[in-house]
Amino acid sequence: MSFNAEVGKQIRMYRKKRGLSMEELAEKIYKSKSVISKYELGQSNIDITTLYEIAQALSVDVRNLLAKQDIVAKGESAQRFGIFQEDRLYLYLVERHKKKATLHRGLITIFAEEDGDSQLTATLYLGLERDFAFEKCKSVYHGRLDCTPYNASFYLTNPLEPSEHIGIFTRISRGNRSLALGLHLSYEMLSNTPTATNVIISLRPLAETDSLISSLMTEKDDISNLRAGNVFRGKEFVDESDLIR
Repeated sequence: MSFNAEVGKQIRMYRKKRGLSMEELAEKIYKSKSVISKYELGQSNIDITTLYEIAQALSVDVRNLLAKQDIVAKGESAQRFGIFQEDRLYLYLVERHKKKATLHRGLITIFAEEDGDSQLTATLYLGLERDFAFEKCKSVYHGRLDCTPYNASFYLTNPLEPSEHIGIFTRISRGNRSLALGLHLSYEMLSNTPTATNVIISLRPLAETDSLISSLMTEKDDISNLRAGNVFRGKEFVDESDLIR
């Protein structure tokens, strides 16, 4: 996908999440609706000044509009281990309400800053359909990834709602070469209550079967361990053969 098309999709996604029409965005940056349409379709180059104006109109950091999907400056891999050496990963978690389990999908993109900084930047697009088209996400989070040979940690914030944060903490295990298991920590917005759920991050989309749902659910042993030690621990291992497509 071309650079213009990628940026255009980001502009369209953030514009819609802000509840703005193309006419309203055009008015904010003193352009015509047709120009905005060409930007969003990737049919016109955007100069850097206009890109900053669009970011300001959408109240997001300009870097959010440049979130990379396909091209990643990997450089040396000393700070990236396991599946986190890849630039595109798939996330799964389950929420249960009134005995009904709902599977949530996410897409994570990772890239290194091009100025030579060792910091890894990550974007999570959460609430996706089966095609993992990022522009259809229900929410988006942007932040950093810290990676060691043993674990990987994401610290993310919703650029459209800066008070909304997510932490994802996973272990890098030799037993799971295509997956990383961990916990997804966030705030339940309605009650402002911290929550934790099991999460699986994968190199590829997984088979959405009962096995995947079961792997993400809290089990009786988890509850027993919580009661005994007052600590909720993420899963240590799942059988990849049951989950890989």
